[in-house]
Amino acid sequence: MTTITTLQNLSLSQVGPFFPLEAEAIGVELKMIGFIISLNPIFYIIASLTMGSRLQKIGRKSAFNLGLTLILLQLLILGLLSKIVSVFWFTALGVVAQSMGGFGAGCNTTVCFSMITTCFPNDK
Repeated sequence: MTTITTLQNLSLSQVGPFFPLEAEAIGVELKMIGFIISLNPIFYIIASLTMGSRLQKIGRKSAFNLGLTLILLQLLILGLLSKIVSVFWFTALGVVAQSMGGFGAGCNTTVCFSMITTCFPNDK
């Protein structure tokens, strides 16, 4: 669980150095770049708040798989953004990717902490 949490946070940190440079080269405004990057933590918080109450209905394994899938899709889309030359599509796909990645990371973190507290109830 620690490894997966670390890897999802590493995937988020990969966006920082490269995304603004790619976006600026295409012509995306700096305000929009900041907005796109800020979507990841916003959706992380939304997922953390909503997944806690829905975890019993969905199940930990399903929520964890959903989170991993969303993070992988985020990384795939962000990797392909360098091939896009349209400002509109670059921005739209950046918004979608960052939103999915943030929601997926929030799902995974919620599941990991839920599993830790269940497996080690005396060490909370």
